[in-house]
Amino acid sequence: MERLLDLIGLERDVDEVARTLYTVAVDLRAPVVGAMQVTCADESERECIDAFQSNVVEHLLPSLKFGTRSRFRLANLGGRYEQGAVAIAEDHYSTGEAAGAFKLLVVKVNSHVCAESTVDGRRFGRMRRYDTESVYCGALHALMDGSELPFAKELGELFRSGGKDRLEMLLDKTRVEPDYRSLFAAVVNARLQVEGAVDDIREFSPHTPTFFLLLPCVTLNRKGKDTEIVCGVWQLDRRSNEPIDVYHGLGDDPSAYRLSIDRGQILLDEAP
Repeated sequence: MERLLDLIGLERDVDEVARTLYTVAVDLRAPVVGAMQVTCADESERECIDAFQSNVVEHLLPSLKFGTRSRFRLANLGGRYEQGAVAIAEDHYSTGEAAGAFKLLVVKVNSHVCAESTVDGRRFGRMRRYDTESVYCGALHALMDGSELPFAKELGELFRSGGKDRLEMLLDKTRVEPDYRSLFAAVVNARLQVEGAVDDIREFSPHTPTFFLLLPCVTLNRKGKDTEIVCGVWQLDRRSNEPIDVYHGLGDDPSAYRLSIDRGQILLDEAP
């Protein structure tokens, strides 16, 4: 698990993140492994999706049919977690073998933002897509631009949840550097979306003993190979009658984030 925790806040290749997740899953020695992935519907998330499929799903999950292995998947505008989804996924992977021992259910939630390299450093939020410049993530930019569409309203409610107006923080240039706004919005979104899954897990009893491993992540879409930042790691152990919940990682207050660059790679942490 330490290898996964060591990735928190560090920009890494999408395949490296997935391979680390695979290694951690193997170390947990679960007889059955299930997986759930939540991403934005944006086509730019293909690399992130493929890395998880090829490095984790294909090696660890039970065969669904004809030798294929599939994760439970949500893809929508903004990579929004849908209430109740993790309970359905847990049911799907509750095999007979898991009933006799336990299963590992990996839940990976990705927001995304583009991170174009320029002579002045990284530029977040806008990059050429095909032959014209475009925003990444369009859903999160719509939220910050005041869209009244249903998906934006849903995102807005989440960003203002818990008595904390994170959207206002993001738009306040005295609290969040405008050049980092798109990146920090993606981090906040990943953190809040995974909280929905955590809340669900706390409300239901799994069909078989389960160790839930949840990762809020941000894909950095680039002109070259995409990279990724693991924003945190949730461990919710439901293998006994004594639930254990542990979280390591970034919080959900964008005004606390600090960005630095080390040898060309992004480092994210929080003000003490």
